[in-house]
Amino acid sequence: MIRATRPSRRMPIASGALLLTGSILTLGAAAPAHALTWNWTADTGGCPSSGTLETDGSNYVANQSYRITAISGDICSWTVTGLNTSSSNQNSVNFISWDGSQSSPILALTNGIEFKAYQPIASQIASWRWWPGGSSTSSGFAPVLQTDYNGAITFGQLSPANPTNPVPGPLPLMGAAAAFGWSRKLRRRISTSPFRL
Repeated sequence: MIRATRPSRRMPIASGALLLTGSILTLGAAAPAHALTWNWTADTGGCPSSGTLETDGSNYVANQSYRITAISGDICSWTVTGLNTSSSNQNSVNFISWDGSQSSPILALTNGIEFKAYQPIASQIASWRWWPGGSSTSSGFAPVLQTDYNGAITFGQLSPANPTNPVPGPLPLMGAAAAFGWSRKLRRRISTSPFRL
């Protein structure tokens, strides 16, 4: 009777380690980027406007403060070309919040949202602010109500551009655990097999 040489026990261990490493790499790749994109629409004095905002953050969460990092779009005959980053009120300007619905108003802090707007013959710093009389009575978020370029905002809406949440982190770890368990079972079966010819 001839006995075949048992295969090395290191092979299943190595394959399990490779599967575990791949799952960990997948977990790293699945981590969301720290940026969110939002769609905005507005109507100022009968002039429909729309565009996008980018903010910090990794998930769309209702009633959370987000700092705006970029803005683009069209307002009336103006093209929005970016944020006004030279404002002296950096602690209360260019922040938004969202009420969790697809029809949320554009919620801003005291000093609103300041941005650069351009026309072929002119450019200006424009803003959305939420108090109609130019004075503030609250330090929290409230819907923007007024612009300094075209009067009252009769409609303003903010919604997530990519509302689907990324794959949660535990799933790759569950896959790694399953792969490691399968590797242990395979190693046990190989070690108990006689491998007779």
